Formats: sequence, C-alpha cells, structure tokens
Amino acid sequence: LPTWRGRFSDGEATFFDLQGDPGVGFAQATIQLPPNAPSRDVVMRVETNRSLRVFVDGAEVLAIDGLRRDPWERAVGLRLPATPVRITVKLASSDGRGLFRVRLLPLDGGAARVLSDAGAGWGAGPLAADAGPGGAVTTFAAPLGLADAPVRLAPGDGAACFRALWRLDAQIERPRHDVVQAGADLTRLEAALAGHPTLALEAARAALADGELPDTERRRVTRASWDAVIVAWPTNLVALHGLAGVETAEDRQDVADSYLRRAYDAHPDAPGAALSLARHARVRGREAEALELAGRLEGVADRGPAIGEELVDLYAAYGYIARARAAAERLDERFPGAATTRLAELDRARGAHREGAERLLRAFALEPEHLEHLRAGLQGLRAAGDFATAKKVVDEYLSNRPQDAWGLAEQVRIALQAGDAGAVEAAIDHALTVHPDFAPMELLGDWLAGRPNPPRGPLATGAARLDDIADGRAIVARYLASRGAEGSPDLSGYPVVTLYERRVIDVRADGSVVELTHRVHLVQTKSGADSLGDFRPPSAGALLSARTLKADGRVLWPERTRGKADLSFPELEPGDAIETAWLERSQVAPVDGGYLSAFVFGAWDVPSLEVRAEVRVAPGLEVRWRGFGGAPEPTSARRDASGQRVAWDLDMLAAMPREPLAVGARSFFPFVDLTVAAAGASTDPIAADAVAWRGVAEGYVGRVLRLTAAGTRVREAAAEIARRAGDDAHRARAAFGWVTDEIDDTERFNAFQTPVDAVIAQKKGSRALTLLTLARALGVPAELLLCAPERDGTPEDVAAPTPNTNRFFYPIVRLGAGADAVPVDLSRPFAPFDALPFELYGARCLAPERALDPTRPLFERLPELDAALLERLTWRFDVRLRIAPDGSATGTVAGAAYGPGTAGLRKAWDASDEARRRLIWQQWAASLVPGADVRDDATDDVKAADAPMRWKLTVDAANFAVTDGADRVVQHLLKPMLGSDLDSVPELAQLVTVPARRTPLRVLPHLETTRLSLEAPPGFAWGAVPPELVLARGPHRFEQRVKVDGPKLVVTRTVRLLPDRVEPADYPAFRALIQEVVQAFEARARLIKR
Repeated sequence: LPTWRGRFSDGEATFFDLQGDPGVGFAQATIQLPPNAPSRDVVMRVETNRSLRVFVDGAEVLAIDGLRRDPWERAVGLRLPATPVRITVKLASSDGRGLFRVRLLPLDGGAARVLSDAGAGWGAGPLAADAGPGGAVTTFAAPLGLADAPVRLAPGDGAACFRALWRLDAQIERPRHDVVQAGADLTRLEAALAGHPTLALEAARAALADGELPDTERRRVTRASWDAVIVAWPTNLVALHGLAGVETAEDRQDVADSYLRRAYDAHPDAPGAALSLARHARVRGREAEALELAGRLEGVADRGPAIGEELVDLYAAYGYIARARAAAERLDERFPGAATTRLAELDRARGAHREGAERLLRAFALEPEHLEHLRAGLQGLRAAGDFATAKKVVDEYLSNRPQDAWGLAEQVRIALQAGDAGAVEAAIDHALTVHPDFAPMELLGDWLAGRPNPPRGPLATGAARLDDIADGRAIVARYLASRGAEGSPDLSGYPVVTLYERRVIDVRADGSVVELTHRVHLVQTKSGADSLGDFRPPSAGALLSARTLKADGRVLWPERTRGKADLSFPELEPGDAIETAWLERSQVAPVDGGYLSAFVFGAWDVPSLEVRAEVRVAPGLEVRWRGFGGAPEPTSARRDASGQRVAWDLDMLAAMPREPLAVGARSFFPFVDLTVAAAGASTDPIAADAVAWRGVAEGYVGRVLRLTAAGTRVREAAAEIARRAGDDAHRARAAFGWVTDEIDDTERFNAFQTPVDAVIAQKKGSRALTLLTLARALGVPAELLLCAPERDGTPEDVAAPTPNTNRFFYPIVRLGAGADAVPVDLSRPFAPFDALPFELYGARCLAPERALDPTRPLFERLPELDAALLERLTWRFDVRLRIAPDGSATGTVAGAAYGPGTAGLRKAWDASDEARRRLIWQQWAASLVPGADVRDDATDDVKAADAPMRWKLTVDAANFAVTDGADRVVQHLLKPMLGSDLDSVPELAQLVTVPARRTPLRVLPHLETTRLSLEAPPGFAWGAVPPELVLARGPHRFEQRVKVDGPKLVVTRTVRLLPDRVEPADYPAFRALIQEVVQAFEARARLIKR
C-alpha cells in the first residue's frame, strides 16, 4: 500500500492509504519485543475510517475492559511471545478510499510510544477491532459522526493528524458539507502532514462536493489536485478516473480516453478500471473494444452489481439482445433485484409488456418504497391493454394513499386509454374532491383541448343544485346599453372593470364542497389588455369557460401551449371582454374548525359593477359568517327543508387604489369569514370557537405525534449532539445548530408530512418537527407553537380569531422551561438562536399539544421586544472621513449587524464570488456618499448567524465637499438611513411619497445607529452644521446629535422604526414628522476658510 511516514510525539507512525479500486488492501508487520522489555503485555490500538479486520498470528488475546476511547478507535490487549509475531491488517473499502493506523502501546497506560518499529508503525480511523469469543479479533462498526470540534493540530501529534484526516473524509461525504471548514482543515493538515498523498485527493473531493463553485473553477481545482496525485502516485486509479471525467466534461474525449487507458494498463485486474474503460468505449461507439472489455468483465461480474449493469447496457446498445438478457438474468441471480428494471426494458423491447409489468409489480411488492417500479409496471399494463388489472392495482394503491396525486391521475389515464368517457368524468370528479391540488388541466391537456366548446349547461357531475352560468355576452350588452345613462357611474378612467362576479359555494351533507366562480372583465386600455392577456386556471379547478368576447361580436377561445399552465387570450384589445368560469371541489370538516372560505368585497384598482356571493349548505348543517373591515351584512338569508342559503347581492363596489407600501389586503379589505357547523350546535360564538379550535389542535396533535416518533436516525443524531454539549441550555443550542446546518426546510410552515426519521435520512423536510424531536430525545423541554406573524399590526380578529387550520401557521419551537425558555425560528436562512423576526415578537400562537391537557390554554403570546433585544438588533455604522483641501475625502466605513434582518445580506454575500462581493460594497458605498469608490474591504462572520456580521471598507470620494467661493460645502453628509438597502426596507423619504392615502401604510422595522466623523482640511473650520433633533411618534424614534471639536465634526444618528400600521387619518401627521427628520438628516455642512 502507498504510505506516508513520520515521527510524532506519540511514536513513529506510517499512514497507509487504500486509494483506488474498490476492494481489499493488506498491510503486514512483524513484531518482536526486545529482550529487556518490562512486560510482554501490550495494547494494540486500531484507528480506521473503513471496515477493517486485524489478524494476529502467535499472540494471546487478553480480555481487558475500558480500552475503547473514541468512536473511531478500538483496542485489544495482547500477550506477545518471545518469538516474532506476524500481524496482518485487512482493510475493505467499497468506494476505494481507506485510511488506517495501528499502534502497539504499553498495557500500563504509560506514555504513548511504539514498542517496536521492526515492521513499521502503522496507520488509522473510526472502525476497529476488539477481542471476541475465543480470542478472535472481530470487526466493530463505530457511528460515523464528526468530531465535536475542529481538531487542534500539532505537527508532532500523529493521533490528532489522523483524526483530522478522518474528520475531513467524513465531512466531505456528508450531504450538507461545510466547504469553508473543509478548506480550513485541509490547510492545517498540509502544514502538519506535508506530502501526504491523501491531501490532494481530499482537495479534489472537496471541490467536487462544493455546489457553489462554478463548473470551470471546479474543474480547474480538481484537475490541479489530481495532477498533484499523479506526480507522486502515477497509477492512482481515483486520480486517473477523475482526470478522465474532467476531460470528458470539456469534450476532450481522446485525452479522457488516454487517462482511462493508463488506469486500465496499470490495474488490468481491477474491475473498476475495466468497467470505466468499457463504459467510455460504449458511449463513444467503439464496439470491438467494448465487447473485448465486456468479455473480461464477465469473469468478475460477481464483484458488484455495477459490472453486471454495464454488461447489460453494453450488449443492448449494440443489439446483442440475447447476450443482454443472459447478462441481466445472471445479474438478477447474483444480486436479486438489481436487474429488475433492465429485464423489464428487455421484455418491453420484445413486446412482452405484461411480463415486464408483472416483474416490476413483484419488485414493488417486495420494496414498496420504490414507486418507480409501480409506475413503470402500470405503464406496461396499459401498453398491454390490460386496463382491468391496471385499475385494480391503482385502486389498491389508493386505498393506502387516498390523496396521492399520481394515483388519482393514473385512474384518469387508464379510463382515457380504455375509452370510457363516463369513467373519465367520474375519475376527474373524484380526484378534485379528495385532492384539492389535483390539476386535470395539465394532466389531461389533449383531452380537454379536444372539447370544442366548454359546457354551458348544468355544471359538472353531482352539481345539479348549482344554477347554470349566465352568458357573458348578455352581461356585456347590458352594461353597454346602460353606459352613459343618468345615474350610471363613470368608469372610463379604469384600465379594467369587473362587470360581473359571482361565487356560489355549495356544501353537501357529507362535507364535500362544490364552488363556482364566474367573472366577466371589460378591457378599456392597452395596459388593461396586457394585464389580462394570460390566465392560469386554478390548479384544483375544472374549467367551464375561458374566452375572449370581441367588441365586434366574435368569440375567441384561448390558446394553449403544451406544457404551459397559462392560457393566452388572442387578439385582446380595448373594448373587448374576458369571461372565465371554473368549478372547484374540496372538503370541509365541521369537527375540525369547520372553516369554509371567505368572500372579499373589493379589488385593487378595479371597480366591480355586480357582485353576487352565495353559500348554500345541506340540511343538518349551518353556515356562520363573521365580517371584518366594514364588510356588508347579507342581503338575504333563509332556511327551509332544502337547507340554508345566505347571499350578498351587491352593486358598484369602488376600486381600492394600489398605493405604495400598503398593508396586506386582508388586513383592511372588507371580507367575510365563513364556517360550517352541525345544525343545533352552540350558538354562543365564544364557546363554539373554543370547541372548533380544540378540534384544530387535536388534528395537529395526531399528526405531530405520529411524525415525531423517535427512531434510529433520531437516536443517532441525538447521541452525536449529546457528545458535544453538556447541560440543557448547551444541548438546545447545539440541536438548533445541527438542524439548521443539516436539514433543508422543504416543508415550509405547517405543512407537516414527513416522519422526522425520514427527514434526517433525506436531509430535507420540516426543520421545526426535527428540532422538536431531537430536543425531546436529548431531554430538553420543547414545545411546538404555531404563530401568526403580525406584519401589518394587530389583526382585527385578534380577540376571537376565526377557527382555521391556516390561521396560525408559522412554526416556532420553544426550548427550555420557565423563564429560561427560548423561542427559536427555523424557517428563515441565517436565523440566530436568540432572535426572532420583528413581526413575531408579541404574536399570538396556538400550542396544539395542549389539546391533550384541558386545563392549559391553547393560545399564548410570544415575548415582547425589550430594550436588550432592541439594542442587539440595531445595525451599527461608523464612518470616518478626512476631507482634503480640494474637497475630496478618504476614510473608512465600518458596519456590524445581527439578527434576522441580516439574512438577505448574508445570503447575497455567501452566493457571490469575489468580484460580485466587491460590487455589493461598491454600490452600497456609492449610495451613502456620492462618488465614493471602495479601495479595500474586509468582511467577517458572514455564515455565523449567532454572531454579528462585520465589514470595513476603505473609500475615496471625489468632490465630497464642493467649492463655494473660498468655502467648501458638504452637500450630502450621508443618506438618512445607511442600512435601508442592506436590510431591504424603504428609505425614510419613500414612506411619504404621496400627499394623502386611502389605504393604511405599512412601516417595516429597522433599527440603526450611525456615527459620522468628518475631519476638516487644514486652514478650514466648521461653520454651519446640521441641526440637532429628537422626534418620536408611537413606537418610532429619531435622534441626531451634533458635536464640533476643533477640526472634527461628529454627527450621531439614531433611527428606530418598529413594525407599524399608519391609518389614512393619521398619515398627514406621520408624513410631517418624517419630512422633518429627512430635512434635518439631509442638512448641509459648511467649511469656512480661515
């Protein structure tokens, strides 16, 4: 084996590498104790990063306890005879990467020293050997966890060097590797193990694993690393194959071929070398060479399934179907299940669709997690024309997964291919009922496009209680006839007018819901036509009408582009109208909150002439409504034997102007929340809401308890975290860091679907549930809270929120108990452990698991912002400039920021290369000081979310002070808020761009403190300076302090904007305050010539 040898404080050691073809490597040494040895009893300590066995010939194995020290180490006691002892280390490596070290140490635990180097000291890792029954040395698999902290390397410490190699090896293997840390580890190892052949290979692996490296840079780094390996180790299989891959990616096939040929010539008996060369020959069409290599691979096909798979593909590629089938059958015999898909492909190639389908379905029955077998098998059944069996298989599949979108779509496909129109309609109707996100428009594009005119008669199957939709042409004609008449509104100034909008919601006795939406829009300007040119049918809807009603009387159907969800309305011009209508199906559960929907009475920039909203419920149910934002009461309500009907028939709803920085529409638009309850239920709204909310909470509880069951993966992760943390506080923080580093938050907010054990295995899913489960496994008190962020101020229904599973949706995990409990946010990138987004402070939350304890309240509020938090979340800037006599300035701009507000800046910085990063600072500096140019920059702690991000720029600014006679005038000291661009919040002046408002203004939070120090040039003194200022309104506060000390002018500013909503009536006073602040912050400073 290739080796690297050195002397360390813990003895001489040789690190053995097994780099190259998967297989087994051996290292041997002969050990003999010197005549004056104080004892023949020694400890053999083994470290390794791959599966390993040790054979000792002639030594007695001692049963000694307490010799295991670390996960990557095992030890065994040996009694050596006076005669030489032969020790053999056998290292198995499935991926061609192995490393080990073996040492003989005194049994008495004295100084770590090699007793004899007759054969060599040896080499290292995390799996090792212990004494087994009968004195045999057996293999133990240690958990593959990283070291708790970066290994501190001392050049003389061989054990630490080995552990760092092992840490690096495991680190790069992880799905969410830390490229920066891997680079730091490589740098330290290069200093301690200069010349070690593994380091260049690890550098190449780190570059390949770095998803943020551009392809060209990745190829450059890996090429340089593998070239360095080839210099020291010309026959290294990994490096030769790596260089071949780089050349293939750059389309230099002949050069790639030369590297693969060198690898094969150096390792003619290595299956991996022959396999890679055969694959390359097949892809390049060199049939004779590929077949020759295939003959060699036939003899080693039992070494792994990849060889058999290549043989099947190679023979099939050149038309040797009989050989391909024989190779596939041998592969399936040696490695059961490995050839399933290839045998099925060969079955289909010869027309045996049913045989291939049955093969795939048998494989699916054995491995139900492989859904690809089921899908390909059903495709085969459909190709064979066996629709009855296909339907039976899908029905069985859906009995376990009733809402699976693919299964629902497959039902429709089978019915379509069978030509059963009735079954097609029934399958679509069923899919839309049980899966609201099912999209038949996309899945059945050809079938739907074949319908010349969407039905205008009775609406879909089972919807007989809904009326027919009106004809849009008659609606347009009615409006045109009345336009200009006395008393009719003048709507000519609007780009679009809604002539008619109708919504009907029909709730059936079984809780199923059918909802009709019908709209007719009149286009009056070119911009209105552009805004309505494309229409995306609701993903859960059955489209009934989508057409252009031309002003000349023509009716045009929309254009559909295959694969595109949007429909395009052709020839849309001012004077035309657009008519759309669709049907949606869903389900309502009265025992689970009973939330149905909402009617919103208003639209941005579009007036509505006729609005008809109606809800109907079957006997045995009743609908309840609750209005907000000044919503109108129903115009009619009745109950009879057919059920209950409540309607709003409204005329002329004014357009809501779309003003800059307005709060969300739902926070002030008039709307009505609709819920459904069993008839005769409590009429007390408070009691009814309490029952409904408890039902919502119980629904969450069942799901959360099922998904957070602690399995093997949870226990392993918890054990890894526990090894590096002590008390509950440290464990809570360590668990939070582990989850944010390791798990992609792909199940956002309250979409809890995947068991936590599977989340940890796949490295993606719900971070909140993962942290909740890990914390409890670590013994840390933890509770899940679902909160409602208050970005637009306290909502109108805060005292009595409408029961709805999505009313409280933002997951927060509270770690700890009592006064020490910490609520943490995992839904945003670079979220620190001890700070939440501003809109969550004081927010109301639902604690679902409290439904199990009737004595505890379901709701509570998160802590409010306090002075300490405000201080910690403040952006801090320090600008120091020295003005030259010609008016130019030089100096530094420093900043520091912490908390969720820095996420955007950290993310942009982390995703940029050096040039882009410099551009970020250049653009920002130029916005602070006109004409500023960044000469140098330094940025720290970008990825450390629990530490402030810090930066310091060296800047030049030409014409910072302009000439005014003999004086100099600084026209722009600094812009009013330095951090607005970095924090993605509006400038102060942008808050008050309009003189008056009809909609509430949203004030986004931002805290900053700026210290500006200007040094006057020689011969000048400060004359006029900006005014001092202290202004406050509500939660907002602004200060400007000014001090002149000789040649120095020091201006200190404080801006404190907190989440707020400014009502239209309060806007004039708020605008006057902001204008006064901006005027003071933008005041000039004058330098007087002395």
